[in-house]
Amino acid sequence: MFAHLRVASAFSFRHGTAPPAALVERAGFDDQPAVALTDRDGLFGVAEHVRACAATGVRPVVGVDLALASPGGGRIVLLARGARGWANLCRLVTRVHHAAAPVAVTSEQLAEHREGLVALLGSDSDVGRALAQDRPSHARELLRSWRELGLETALAPHDHGASGQRRTARDMIRLADDEHLLVVLTNAVRYPNPDRAGVARALDRIRQHAPGGYRPAPYTDRAHLASGEEMFRAAVGVCAGDRTRARRLIAHTLALAASCALDPGADLGWGRLHLPERAQARAELRNRVAEGAARLGLAGDRRADERARRELETIARLGLDSYFLTVADAARAIRDKQIRCSARGSAVGSLTVHLLGISATNPLDHGLLFERFCTPSRPGLPDIDLDVESARRLEAYDAVIASHPGASAAVAMMETYRARSALRDAGTALSMPAAEVDRIASVFPRVRASRISETARELPELRGLDGLDSEQVRRLFALAESLSGLPRHVAMHPCGLVLADRSLGERVPTQPSGAGYPMVQADKEDVEHLGLLKLDVLGVRMQSALAHSLDEIDRTTGRRPDLEALPDGDPATAHMVGASNTLGCFQIESPGQRELVSRLRPRGIADLIADISLFRPGPMGTDMVAAYLGARDGACPPPLPHPALAPVLAETGGALLFHEQLLRALDTMTGCGLDRAEAMRRALATDQGRREVEEEVRTRMVERGHDGRTVEDTWRLVAAFGNFGFCKAHAAAFALPTYQSAWLKRHFPAAFFAGLMTHDPGMYPRRVLLNDARRMGVHVLGLDLHASQRHWSVERIGERRWGLRPALADLAALTGTELGRLLARRPFADLRDLVTRGGLSGEALDNLVLAGGLDALAGADGSPGAPDRRDVLVHAHSLARAHHGPAGGPGDTPGQLSLNDTPTAVPAGRSAPMTHTERVSEELRALGYELSGHRLDPYTARLAELASTRNLVQARDLHRLPDGARVLVAGVRVCTQTPPTRSGRRVIFTSVEDRSGVIEVALFSDAQRHSAEAVFTSRLLAVHGRIRRAAPGALPTVTATRVQPLEEL
Repeated sequence: MFAHLRVASAFSFRHGTAPPAALVERAGFDDQPAVALTDRDGLFGVAEHVRACAATGVRPVVGVDLALASPGGGRIVLLARGARGWANLCRLVTRVHHAAAPVAVTSEQLAEHREGLVALLGSDSDVGRALAQDRPSHARELLRSWRELGLETALAPHDHGASGQRRTARDMIRLADDEHLLVVLTNAVRYPNPDRAGVARALDRIRQHAPGGYRPAPYTDRAHLASGEEMFRAAVGVCAGDRTRARRLIAHTLALAASCALDPGADLGWGRLHLPERAQARAELRNRVAEGAARLGLAGDRRADERARRELETIARLGLDSYFLTVADAARAIRDKQIRCSARGSAVGSLTVHLLGISATNPLDHGLLFERFCTPSRPGLPDIDLDVESARRLEAYDAVIASHPGASAAVAMMETYRARSALRDAGTALSMPAAEVDRIASVFPRVRASRISETARELPELRGLDGLDSEQVRRLFALAESLSGLPRHVAMHPCGLVLADRSLGERVPTQPSGAGYPMVQADKEDVEHLGLLKLDVLGVRMQSALAHSLDEIDRTTGRRPDLEALPDGDPATAHMVGASNTLGCFQIESPGQRELVSRLRPRGIADLIADISLFRPGPMGTDMVAAYLGARDGACPPPLPHPALAPVLAETGGALLFHEQLLRALDTMTGCGLDRAEAMRRALATDQGRREVEEEVRTRMVERGHDGRTVEDTWRLVAAFGNFGFCKAHAAAFALPTYQSAWLKRHFPAAFFAGLMTHDPGMYPRRVLLNDARRMGVHVLGLDLHASQRHWSVERIGERRWGLRPALADLAALTGTELGRLLARRPFADLRDLVTRGGLSGEALDNLVLAGGLDALAGADGSPGAPDRRDVLVHAHSLARAHHGPAGGPGDTPGQLSLNDTPTAVPAGRSAPMTHTERVSEELRALGYELSGHRLDPYTARLAELASTRNLVQARDLHRLPDGARVLVAGVRVCTQTPPTRSGRRVIFTSVEDRSGVIEVALFSDAQRHSAEAVFTSRLLAVHGRIRRAAPGALPTVTATRVQPLEEL
């Protein structure tokens, strides 16, 4: 029997090779009573380690492996004993991470946090190194200095068979005996089994090439989680064959493991909540709910009063009063900074959440249920997620953290190896040329590293890649696949914050994130096990776009529409959405959604809720849409199992669509109550749970007197729901910004597109959105040094037209510092003034000229005799040389005109004028979108010829063609996707834009064989195919039979 006290998991980044659970599983297989996790520099793997130990019956030991900040260097392993040891370990890890890099612990820090910690000095400690260097006296001095710290200390040698290791281990045992010090045996574990030794060696090589110059230990295949029998043989070896001494060494190791084994509840605080402290939280929550009801006009409303009373009783029973108040304070702190903030998810079903001001959606208006969000039977904390403006997400973080000083932090997120990163690092480990590895890695889609070989065989665009069948590439693929899923580095989670009581620093360590925020060494799953409140503050680009749109409306008209109080069912907005004119609109702009809204014709928020609920693989794959429409419109209402279900399903015409309807249906037919109904809904997700729910439903219904046919029909309805159901509260949370964005597009299109272009919230590139703006009647203006602002802006053109002005911030190579100088120093009198005072780099100045930003300043207005942009560029270069000199420094040089001698006006005709194609090409390069024309302009004559000879059809005319008609379309490829399908077969979806609109194209496997390369590599496409509609009147799409570069047509 043995217990490993020094074990590194994959959370020892690029050192350990396996997740904690795999290591615990190996220990459990060998019937080891305890196993430690002592990752390097952190405690990221502790939660997984403890959970795995609980599942296998192995007792968890927890520690950390830290570098020593001392002249002798080396490492030290610290084990936590009891609750005090865990708290001090967390504090110590936090302290070393918040000190200067690199992470290393000082003797002073160890002395300060020594209580409850046990130090293991291994073969790689300063003591072990001194003995390896044959300096026993120095080793003895070092050991005495450790003991003087008052830190419980043990020597902990290991022997991997490397040169000199066994001798060092024997010397450490003799030193411990001489000093009457505890000595234990470890195996410095890096992998569960020897077959992962090659992965460890690869990780060492990867770290050798990383910044910092790591020098790996000698290669070994013995750093595995060895069995008790193997470790006894190792003990005999380091004890020079003395089996009695070896048994004593093993016994000491087991005894230390037993004394350091932690109880998750008593020592780690698991199993209870650690919410922010509040005096009289229950009374405060009731008062604030009552205040909210009065503010929203719901005071005295009988239905609202009863609902609030019931919710507050459940919240009190669960001890969550402080939780709701904390989230309400966070939302208020965010809004106090004038940041848009809304709730999302099932929390929108809570009236308490609405009355506290967290959510703008009244659940009573939409038939939402509190029980879908929070019930006594639901494990864990309920989730209240907040959507905020993405551009101001960190400001929102600042507001929340400032409202909970010392008791809040960001959540961590593990970046793991996927195909591209694994290939590049595996190439480094194999010493392959970086350019060759990058050539291979860059063409891989974003798939798991474990699927590299499979993907290379399956995808047509990869099969033709040169060299994939070489032995070197096979080795590359194998090594890269072995890295799959391993943590590569840690980052701040994009939305998670932890809010806790003052004991946060004793529950989990923190370290600075890249953005400077304190970040817990735990991911979002771990946080819940630690009993901490996780608040998701999600940055949503559409919220930033809406905010910018409102600012532009306010700036140009003096009005500011209240998006939270828009009239539902606006006819003009409904007509626009029903016509699939939804590019840029939240949730309903994708190809599939534009097809769906063309069928649903949403009239208001209720229909958008249904739309969002239906747009999922289950309902779409089985055309639940047709059944829903037949029910909604009364054309084909489904039969009801029982009349009592009529009011439950009335809103969807008898179709069961929402989770909330299922809960009400189960309660109505079985009398189980909404709490139990929610538990049954969750159980339907597994085969075993479904069987248990079926038995319960049938039994309860029979007990209530229902006949066999009613029981059978009711269960059939419930069982089928698993493929289709969606939480209505989720959909309601999204439906509001969806409607808001569509309303803005219809009534304030210029401001709407200014928001979109500034914050880029959707799936389509900006050039496509600009063309859509033009189709909406918005005049797209040119970039202008003086008229353009930092962000996209709206300008009035005449009495009734509005223009959209591009942003200076879009200009390539223009830094934030340069932009700030331009805005502060303008206006500029002329080009010479700009060169003198503008402070632009040469590249930024060139791009400003070629994007048209200096057309007005230089008089390049296209009139006869006016300078061309190329003239402006040549003159700008002359001015820059005169100002800076040929080497870029100030002053003039002999034979060169001084700046004062250089003409102010731009001379015209000094160079060949730019062609239209060149202007468009330079705008695309400098801005990412074209302003002077369309990318198809050079093909105008050819496209006209194809229209007359080959039946080329434009996007706006596709609706005139019947289903199945052969068609040829052409345009700019704007986005391509390969989403997962239920069948597992790849389907390529690509959007092609011509001057009149966007055409959605699908390529199935037959077309992919000869067309996939063109789709992924060509920007201008010609598509041969057939018209397809999901239903009569739906948005027409094209199923491709062949795709080729437009230039080849």
